[in-house]
Amino acid sequence: MSNGVVFNNTSYELTNLISEVDSGTIALPDLQRPFVWKDTQIRDLIDSLYKGLPAGLIILWKVGDGSEFKPIGFDKSTTPSRLVIDGQQRLTSLFTIFTGKEVLDKNYKKRLPRICFNPLTEEIDVVNSSKEKDVEWINNITDIFMDKRNVRREYIKSLYDKKPEMDIDEDLIEENIDRIADIKHYPFSVLELSSDLDPEEVSEIFVRINSKGRS
Repeated sequence: MSNGVVFNNTSYELTNLISEVDSGTIALPDLQRPFVWKDTQIRDLIDSLYKGLPAGLIILWKVGDGSEFKPIGFDKSTTPSRLVIDGQQRLTSLFTIFTGKEVLDKNYKKRLPRICFNPLTEEIDVVNSSKEKDVEWINNITDIFMDKRNVRREYIKSLYDKKPEMDIDEDLIEENIDRIADIKHYPFSVLELSSDLDPEEVSEIFVRINSKGRS
């Protein structure tokens, strides 16, 4: 192992991380396991970000052109400059929720999770048939990241149309939808491993980090 500190500590806005994953600048090393998180785990992550709670570190490795990798998502032609050593499940979850693009699960099947949001109660949950029929729920928060103004307008209109007896607080609805949209500014702590490390050294770091995690 190299002598001295082999990483630097920085912070990225979530939107910048997602953009680099989407472009292929950030990818996965071949040693990473497939995407295995359940929808409930994705829900809990989004809920933590919404409440401004810590969401753990992302560890990236600066690499050259010769590294073996696999992209997060599909149709990436960019050679990555950094590989994810720790935080794959979180980054993959956030990538698919923010962009609405499919990812591969552990069975190598395409998957597109959906997380819903209730602006009246601030609840975040996994979509089910009951919530899909409930006008108080926005059935896919991805739509908020794509066009929050249109989502807000359609949501309020639907409440007035289908629940005319309800006392609708438009300011509260706007505030809470804005809070979901503002998750994109969440500051993720990122450790970047030096490009001077070779694959064996990075593999050792990976094993040390994940020695108590899932195999």
